[in-house]
Amino acid sequence: MDDNVRVKWTNELTKRFLETCIEEVHKVGRNGGSLRKETWVKVEIKLEEVCHVKLTQKQLKNQYDYLKGKYSRWVYLRNKTGNIYDPEMNTFILTNQEWEDFFKGHPKARTLKTAPLIYPDLCIALFEGTSATGSRAYAPSSTRERTTISSSSFTSNIPTTQEIYGSLQMV
Repeated sequence: MDDNVRVKWTNELTKRFLETCIEEVHKVGRNGGSLRKETWVKVEIKLEEVCHVKLTQKQLKNQYDYLKGKYSRWVYLRNKTGNIYDPEMNTFILTNQEWEDFFKGHPKARTLKTAPLIYPDLCIALFEGTSATGSRAYAPSSTRERTTISSSSFTSNIPTTQEIYGSLQMV
């Protein structure tokens, strides 16, 4: 399949993708925060057999990265908002103003308002521990210096970027 052909990631295809990735990680482990090179080949073959769709490794990696990013934002919001996550509905109970305040500091989290994280249990099984989430998140490729939070208090008001970065203390 051509890398430029857009894939329709249905719920079923996404579920099979997550399950296959989890199976392979349990068998051979990971390569850092991603899958091993040989694992991508196995995932590609398995999805073609089970879902009858031919995907390239680039398309698989793009979906993996998309889901991992969405998962990271979901975990951050779920952990920071106390009891406003409804696991039965897989939604966050925020007013429009609270969402807008949150988006000021987390613009990539917009999709969580209208399209919740699909299969959160599978995402937890696949991604938990593979990336930093929350207030202590830092990646080696980050353009900002590594920081830690000086205060762990969190109020029901979701902090803006200014409030978050204003309370950071350099390590």
